[in-house]
Amino acid sequence: IAERTKSSFTVVWTTDEPASSIIEYKDKATGVTQRNSDETLKTAHSIKVENLVSGDTYEVKISGINKTENTLEAVAPLTVLVPRDLIPPVISGFKVDNALVPGRTDRIQTVVSWKTDKIADATVYYEEGAGTLGDVKELANKVAVTGAFVLNHSVILPGLKPGTIYRVKIVSVDDSGNRASFGPRTIITPQQTQSITDIIFKNFEDSFKFLRNF
Repeated sequence: IAERTKSSFTVVWTTDEPASSIIEYKDKATGVTQRNSDETLKTAHSIKVENLVSGDTYEVKISGINKTENTLEAVAPLTVLVPRDLIPPVISGFKVDNALVPGRTDRIQTVVSWKTDKIADATVYYEEGAGTLGDVKELANKVAVTGAFVLNHSVILPGLKPGTIYRVKIVSVDDSGNRASFGPRTIITPQQTQSITDIIFKNFEDSFKFLRNF
């Protein structure tokens, strides 16, 4: 076994005459057997087996067929343990950006972004209020972006109130199920302001009031 990762291993071997390369590998936890092969006749062989289950043990049988159709087999199978990834992602670059929802002055659109040092998904938990010291219960609301494992994360929290205190907590889970979290952190959304549409309508209204004086 030349190389192992959390989802793959590479098997190398030699034969005293040119032959094809055949690997049969069985997941000892599930009993499922699969096969990889390379029909090229050669004496130095290498096959990478991928998409394995982290933490499972595999029984690997090696064989090949030479130019006279004789089968060459290894004396005994190999046993390979695929290492389990137990290291959670590292979260950095936590950032919160706010903007008014277009056409509204009573709702804020908040974008929560961060980075992880390994691919992971993204979930943001949030709740109005500053909370109480020592409170460990999960925040009431959440927005999840699951199934997409990336390094740069961005989650939109729609419809927050202007000028309001919220608590925000972020969570990222990698493709091995390791969980990392950051927070809760307290944020304050910006105060309510007029949108450009509101300003235009107000200018028209002021003009009409002026005309009504005649």
